[in-house]
Amino acid sequence: MKVKLRLFALYRELLGKSQIILDLPPNSDAAALKQIVERDYPRLQGQDPVIAVNGVYASPDQKLAEGDEVALLPPFSGGQPCLECHSEERSNEESGEGPSWCK
Repeated sequence: MKVKLRLFALYRELLGKSQIILDLPPNSDAAALKQIVERDYPRLQGQDPVIAVNGVYASPDQKLAEGDEVALLPPFSGGQPCLECHSEERSNEESGEGPSWCK
């Protein structure tokens, strides 16, 4: 079964391409796809990608189907500030920011 693998950010840079057509065994799931990608593209070994199937985040046991579009996304960082550090009791009253070690 063929699926389109889309690569983003670091993964695209490591392989020098933004998409790959993969031919997977029938009944493959997201975990099997990850293993096949790491086997065929050793530069991606040791990464812990977030996987999305057809635009929806997928668990490792998500079954894949012919024609699916699978995205490999690097783990996300940033986002919401640390609630412990940015609570009213711990924040700087003037700036509303948490301590310098929590940035």
